[in-house]
Amino acid sequence: MLFRSDAAQDVPPYDQIRDRHLCRIPSFEDADAVNVKSFGAQGDGSTDDSEAFRRAIAAGAKVFVPKGRYRLSGTVHLQPDTHLFGLAPSSATIGAFEGGGRRAADAASEAFVLGTADAATARPLLAHLTVQGRIDWRSGQGDCVLAPGVLSLAGHGGGRFYGVMARGGPLILEGIRQPTSFYALNVERKGTNPQSQIRDCRQVRVFFFKVEAGTVNRPNAGDANTPCRIANSEDIRVYCMYGVVRNLVDRPMLEVVDSRDVLVAQLRTFSPGDFPHLVEVHGGTRQVIPSNQACALFVRH
Repeated sequence: MLFRSDAAQDVPPYDQIRDRHLCRIPSFEDADAVNVKSFGAQGDGSTDDSEAFRRAIAAGAKVFVPKGRYRLSGTVHLQPDTHLFGLAPSSATIGAFEGGGRRAADAASEAFVLGTADAATARPLLAHLTVQGRIDWRSGQGDCVLAPGVLSLAGHGGGRFYGVMARGGPLILEGIRQPTSFYALNVERKGTNPQSQIRDCRQVRVFFFKVEAGTVNRPNAGDANTPCRIANSEDIRVYCMYGVVRNLVDRPMLEVVDSRDVLVAQLRTFSPGDFPHLVEVHGGTRQVIPSNQACALFVRH
């Protein structure tokens, strides 16, 4: 390790670090906040509250969702600056209530879509709500904070995402060009190989990637799949990828294919075996880091 006498000058100011990573959530006590119940929303789990939500979104930029189960159908669009927020994901749920399990999640994502404005400069906020449906995120900026749902990024999609657990099928990030950051991304036990993909993307950051694979204790469970593949992408950073990964045979925990400007720091499974921690295929050459060696730092220039 090299120590530089001017290292302190390279540290960004605290305000810059805070603004880059910290999301500020509005309060229901803000004078300019509107309440969906003031526009007729019932939150009883049976009344269709879609129109009440649309009226609230049209009336103000800060839209508060109190405790309740709000049945919504079709598509509800957020304005470019809409802040839709609750108190906690366990407090308020919006969307289609189709029971539990993966099939129900898939059905809900077809029955209800929460959409954002398809613009590079749009900055919506979705926070502290459970979404029983699909979050069609197309805004180039903005924040999605502790809002469980089936997340898809398309169009100008980008921004910051906090506490994302991949629901439904595999998580596929494709064609991203806006700066995009994930703070605590969770992908596990998917029956597809790979379980998630970052392909044809630019400027993607993952700050802690929790994964799980090969852990279902039954024959032919089908979950022994590579947790993530980065393919044909550039300017990708994964800071800390950990989890219970085992029984992958020759499949890696992370695969990097024909990509450049990729950095992976602190990649490790809790259950080393014969499978690789990381496999890179670049220009016809294959490099392997076995799972009995922690990957402290991988860099592809």
